[in-house]
Amino acid sequence: MKTGFTKFRNTGLALLAAVATTALLTGTGHAADTIRIGLSTKAWFPSFVAELTQQQGFFKKHDIKAELTVYQSGSEALTAIAAGAADLMSSNPSIVGEGREAGVNVKMVAMLATRNFGWQIMVPPKSGIKTVADLAKRKVGITSAGSNTDLLSSWVKKKYGIDFIAIPVGGAGLVPNLISGNLDAVVIYPPLSYQVALDGNGRVLTDFGDAMPPHLEAGWAADDDYAAKHKDALKRALTALFEGVAYIKANPDAVIPQLAKYDGVSVEVAKQEYASTFGHLSDDGAMTRELVQETLNLYSSGKKELDAATLFDSSFTPVAIAR
Repeated sequence: MKTGFTKFRNTGLALLAAVATTALLTGTGHAADTIRIGLSTKAWFPSFVAELTQQQGFFKKHDIKAELTVYQSGSEALTAIAAGAADLMSSNPSIVGEGREAGVNVKMVAMLATRNFGWQIMVPPKSGIKTVADLAKRKVGITSAGSNTDLLSSWVKKKYGIDFIAIPVGGAGLVPNLISGNLDAVVIYPPLSYQVALDGNGRVLTDFGDAMPPHLEAGWAADDDYAAKHKDALKRALTALFEGVAYIKANPDAVIPQLAKYDGVSVEVAKQEYASTFGHLSDDGAMTRELVQETLNLYSSGKKELDAATLFDSSFTPVAIAR
């Protein structure tokens, strides 16, 4: 997910040492047909795309040995790339930009989505909060500092000119604290957002998929060195991943039960996530500078201005998928 990289130097050292040790044990070189993919949390939809691509044999079809590792955040996945333990990761230009500022040379190489599908601000069903402006001076739950929920809450403050108290409670703490009344609202992610609405435990105040303009919300970012040395392998890996997207779109009856199992939710919730997210994914990964720049505009942290052109490499897209 779009977690910031601001804590990389302070909190990533332990993981850096761990993955560096792993890299030493397994060797620093790898065959051109091997690619190590870091997935920025299981809950973010690119992880399901990668897992299904593996399951359906699309990597193997394109002579790619994909090694998938699920991390707890985008920062951890980026740390793995910094340590030489990953070659490709689910990401967005915000993560890439902060990573490059910290000396981690990665670029976006393909786009998956232009919207924050299913990301919402929710309030208790009987809450007196009727508009986003009513959140002023309220307590709003987020998962953690630097997370996508934190970035979205910052965008709300900037967009609507209000201030509220963002309280980190972890992903598991969002719903209990909303139900108990400890929080006035929460910034919540899919498919949990759909489950809360279905259970009647929350009311949608705003949906970020509708409220925010199109931008490069999610995609794949590759290590510069790997992309330069293994361009053909990276192209084949991306081809496999977008064959996975094509399969997801073409086979809802087969995919929805798998999605329900993967997310640990009901089939009804999985249907909602499938309809709102997976049906709108990019078919070929093509990116534009405008979409990259819009992401930077939306999630600006007040740091020095980044050049959108340095954050993506369009030579790998559009991905051509055999029909």
